[in-house]
Amino acid sequence: MNNGDRWPMLRRAAVLTLLGAVLCSTAGCGASVCRDLWLGPDKTRHFAAGFAIGAASSTLAGHQGWSTAGSAAVGLGTVAAAGAAKETADLHGAAACWSWKDIAWTLLGGAAGTALGTAVSH
Repeated sequence: MNNGDRWPMLRRAAVLTLLGAVLCSTAGCGASVCRDLWLGPDKTRHFAAGFAIGAASSTLAGHQGWSTAGSAAVGLGTVAAAGAAKETADLHGAAACWSWKDIAWTLLGGAAGTALGTAVSH
């Protein structure tokens, strides 16, 4: 599969992810939303995890022949999936709530890591 064949798949995944996020944020998805602080003690861990995942996945994509934009899409997509998985686990675990602030910190770290990983691999 060449890079040109991957874009339609990535666009569909991005659109479905965005649609899911919009529906969940408006409908609530039946979830309890955490009342955590923007600068809570766990936010550095979310940033660091997002950074590591974004850097690793975008670097690997670059070394596999993906374009710069493709590597960035892989990095951010992987970070978004990991962040959503973590919050889903929190929702069904001890925290029993979903934190959009945790997602934001994970994505912020992921964007920084993806930028570094893409720069290193291209």
